[in-house]
Amino acid sequence: MEREITVDEWIVHFISEPQKREVAVKFLEKVHQKCDKLVTLRGGPLDQKIWKMAKSSQDWDIGGKRLVKWFMREFRLSSKFRALEELDMEPLPGDLERETPEDDLYLVKTAISTLDRLIVTTDGGLKERLSSRSELTVCFFDEFFKVYNC
Repeated sequence: MEREITVDEWIVHFISEPQKREVAVKFLEKVHQKCDKLVTLRGGPLDQKIWKMAKSSQDWDIGGKRLVKWFMREFRLSSKFRALEELDMEPLPGDLERETPEDDLYLVKTAISTLDRLIVTTDGGLKERLSSRSELTVCFFDEFFKVYNC
């Protein structure tokens, strides 16, 4: 069964930084192999960064250009990527909305609107704030990838 994985901006940073690209590729290949999907808010912070990355990658080395082109073709512009409209998102319970930093509200709303209700992040503050919430799962990328990669 396919999973919907809500990711934040770390994916763009991993693709953009040559020393982290190998990890990004391994993760993305695993998502692709398992027929899972990445999920975000259409036009939200991550979606905007993806499009900026695609544009700026024209000035990158050949390996970076190929990776971005592959990411756009195999994920962002395919069925492996789900961009939710804000109108289709579930409303957050009031206490969850209050506990969530404003910059991360789009991320939590996105995750809550999926069946898996899963956020994969590198943001320690976000994980700490939301770790006690039963209505969603927040995992550090490193921890998630160890289990996911099996």
